[in-house]
Amino acid sequence: MNKLEEEIISPQSAGARRRKILDNKTQDVKEYNPGLWDIQDNRGTSHMVATDASGLSISSTSTLNLLFGSAVMVPETGVILNNEMDDFSIPDVPNFFGFVPSPMNYIRPHARPMSSISPIHISHPNGSHFLSIGAAGGSRIPTSTVQTIINIIDRGMSLEEAMKEPRMHDQLLPERTTVEPGYSRELMAALKERGHRVVEAIGFGSAVQAVRAWGDLSSNEGTTLRGRGWLEAVGEPRQKGSGGASV
Repeated sequence: MNKLEEEIISPQSAGARRRKILDNKTQDVKEYNPGLWDIQDNRGTSHMVATDASGLSISSTSTLNLLFGSAVMVPETGVILNNEMDDFSIPDVPNFFGFVPSPMNYIRPHARPMSSISPIHISHPNGSHFLSIGAAGGSRIPTSTVQTIINIIDRGMSLEEAMKEPRMHDQLLPERTTVEPGYSRELMAALKERGHRVVEAIGFGSAVQAVRAWGDLSSNEGTTLRGRGWLEAVGEPRQKGSGGASV
């Protein structure tokens, strides 16, 4: 485990970040991002989830990074090469917003660039499979994925219902909170009251994919598939060509 990983998971780091979250107002960017480090984004990503009858599951995100990656195709194979090196920060080269790149994200041997990619597996307390989920959408990946999980676990929604719910996104920079049409007007008003710049936007740019297990997949009891345990597979309803199937 490297120094950055140790810092991220330390109780001291978690406590310091929690103290920056205020219930009654938002703060200036520098309060959340003291190093003035850049935030990476991408637009060439897809996510796939698969689960078998035993509960063995795969949640995999693949990406070219930006649209068409490096815009170079290998003639013999038709494979388009990625431009993942663009996810690294370059010393002394500010990002679009004029902020200094993160030293933690400089190019160096054996380093991986910072990424929003976040495939997730969730299990029941007994270890059995509950949910596999992930998304495409650059910096919107974590927020879209977490909101879908909250809709399922905390709000008791089915997978399809959870995915259809309007989403919100805030990534610190630029300084705005983006919400989809249909998002709670009450929550939007509360965010504005606390100092957030709320912007309503069509075409949210995130695509969540997930498989959820219902019941005990290992059980042979019951006369129907649902009586024995079954899988609910749903693709992003906002994305043409996305889908889920359980066979």
